[in-house]
Amino acid sequence: MASSEVERYLAQFGGLGLDAATRLRARLLELVPDGEEGISYGMPVIKVAGKAIVGWAINKAHIGYYPHSSLVLDKVSGLDGYKKSKGALQIPFDRPLSDQVLAELIGVRRAMLEI
Repeated sequence: MASSEVERYLAQFGGLGLDAATRLRARLLELVPDGEEGISYGMPVIKVAGKAIVGWAINKAHIGYYPHSSLVLDKVSGLDGYKKSKGALQIPFDRPLSDQVLAELIGVRRAMLEI
């Protein structure tokens, strides 16, 4: 899996979605420095030791954040006001998550995987 796959994914988009995704991607890569980027299920993903930590996708009015577990979102504080389901979180283009919340999302997922 290579970053070039993610670059090809991003090349399909423009405007606010691309801007928001570019910022989120950079922040995630800082928070998961040992991660490897690629594409899984048609969307960008960051894996550690071959296991998915986070996936994300550009949608019409938000970035979909996918923690690859239905248990992660309920264990993270700071998500009030964001639309979520068991396994997905909608991040409006104009309301990015704080670094603290992103770090907590990643930490919970890593702890589940023990990596």
